[in-house]
Amino acid sequence: MNKVFKFLLLIIIPLTIYGCGEDNYNRDPSDELRGKILITGSTSVFPIIEEAADVFMDKHRNIIIESQGTGSSAGIKDVHEENCDIGMTSRELSEDEKAYGLNEIKVATDGIAIIVNHNNPIKELSKDELTKIFRGDIKNWKELGGEDKLIKVITREEGSGTRSALEEKLLLYGSDKRSLITIDAQVCSGSGAIRTGVAFAEEAIGYVSLGIIDDSVALVKIDNIECTKETVKSGEYLLSRNFILVTQNDIKNESKAFIDFMLQDEGQSIVVEKGAISIK
Repeated sequence: MNKVFKFLLLIIIPLTIYGCGEDNYNRDPSDELRGKILITGSTSVFPIIEEAADVFMDKHRNIIIESQGTGSSAGIKDVHEENCDIGMTSRELSEDEKAYGLNEIKVATDGIAIIVNHNNPIKELSKDELTKIFRGDIKNWKELGGEDKLIKVITREEGSGTRSALEEKLLLYGSDKRSLITIDAQVCSGSGAIRTGVAFAEEAIGYVSLGIIDDSVALVKIDNIECTKETVKSGEYLLSRNFILVTQNDIKNESKAFIDFMLQDEGQSIVVEKGAISIK
């Protein structure tokens, strides 16, 4: 009896696994779109693409989309080296990257919000003051009318699109294109880590995508302009940037279909749902 039971298991288990695999990947024979799409890049764009991918896969049951938040520079490089199908970037491509000849598709606009701890009385800074803070020229909050506490700058890692956009807007690059952000800054991987760091440290200041702002931190106005969807869209707010998808010129049908989805009403509604600004 044991031998018969084991024999049946050897037959049934592979059939069950095969059946499950078919159900997950080939459930709609009438849909011509099929295959796998790999998307890598910006951690700021990632939440939008992750949600859009889930909706797109529900519509096209023969498609599998895998997305990874690896940073803007990594996403652009992955596309160039053909290690992924679509790259996500939250900054403009550099001149060297433009030389790759990649397609650039703007799918959203975003603001970079400057954040401090709720217990910090400083809730407004000028562009010049902000630049000096991130350069390390202003080191204590009392220099700005706050408490006598050393300023703890929290920044993203090199290669982050959010960091690159901030450096560009606040002229935090030297003549050799090296970052001028203070070497004393705490480096975090991902906007969520910066938000958490600022929420727990009263002396901290950082920057995150507008889309992930919550009640744990306080927004800082720049030159009396608050970071909101309206001020970013109008151009009043200083720190704004585009969310861009990049591809090779020879793009797969399924990748093109996903990008088209992102540009349509349903895709743009996901952009808004995730806190970014629609391009429509």
